[in-house]
Amino acid sequence: RVSTFFTAEITKMLSAPIRACAPNVDESVQAVPAQGPLSARFWALDDWSTTCGEGAGLKAKAQLLFRSLFGTSTRAMEGIELHQQVIAQPIVQLGQFPAFVDAVSQTVQAECLRASEKIRAAAAKVTEQLTDDASHYVCCAPTNGCKKIYVHFHRSPHGVSSCRVGLHTVFEHALLTAFVRYLPTPAKLKAAVGNNKQLRLSTFEEDAAATNERCKLNERIERVRDV
Repeated sequence: RVSTFFTAEITKMLSAPIRACAPNVDESVQAVPAQGPLSARFWALDDWSTTCGEGAGLKAKAQLLFRSLFGTSTRAMEGIELHQQVIAQPIVQLGQFPAFVDAVSQTVQAECLRASEKIRAAAAKVTEQLTDDASHYVCCAPTNGCKKIYVHFHRSPHGVSSCRVGLHTVFEHALLTAFVRYLPTPAKLKAAVGNNKQLRLSTFEEDAAATNERCKLNERIERVRDV
């Protein structure tokens, strides 16, 4: 699930269409800055056009991403000012290079799969210690003349800098740490892509439809210049 989540998110960001201003479906539905760290560079738009269910005609909510050319906090521009800014701003629409996006996604997925294996191994070690005779996580105390055993989890000691100190058990903290320790960070994913010498945009073919559209546009520009 970790590898699938990261891969899907990376693919969505790389394939996001570039827009100079916030896109909208109609006057009542308009894109807003995405949540979290993406808010400065991406707009998000809820999409209910996906159908789910068997013959029920149900609509599934999905979130579309659009990459902002100038940043989501930049004021909207129109006319000559907008055209001048667009010309001055280098634009690379990665969504027009599907093979490149797929290659980057596979690199990210491979890194996430390696991380998930480490997480699985670390979590297994923690859970194995749960039932050890000398477990660090569980305290067993004989009661009622040794006829019963009272079992409880050790609580986190006071003074530990964490959220809800004293409410989490030592076992919970150990298990959470096993996950957090090996989760792939953005810097690690970026390094995995940057260190892959085969991932060079210049070596990938652009989508044929995009190439044809640009050729048509260039022809129109040349006609205007000739006039």
